[in-house]
Amino acid sequence: MRKEEANPTELGSAENCNHRTIYKYIYLEGARSCQLVMGVTHLHPGSSWNTLPAHTHDRRTEIYMYFNLPENARVIHLMGAPDETRHLIMANRMLSLPPYGQSCGCGYASL
Repeated sequence: MRKEEANPTELGSAENCNHRTIYKYIYLEGARSCQLVMGVTHLHPGSSWNTLPAHTHDRRTEIYMYFNLPENARVIHLMGAPDETRHLIMANRMLSLPPYGQSCGCGYASL
């Protein structure tokens, strides 16, 4: 499926530094799968990637892939049980497949 065929959904706001468009590819009304859902997030200018508010996943796993990030950009994931987190610092072209309950993170770039 090409980007032009994906379902764009705008979320967040500039005020909260998380204005983004998620292009949905694999989902109930798009390319169908019995277990997989996939989308690509594009940030709007001035926004940083984040998963706030923090939330938990007891029955599913999220996979994060980062590409086209600037050399100095990083994304910090907080994973694990809320009372026992593990931290993962991600850069361009990195993949995360964490077995976690909590999902919380934010991206940044140094100037």
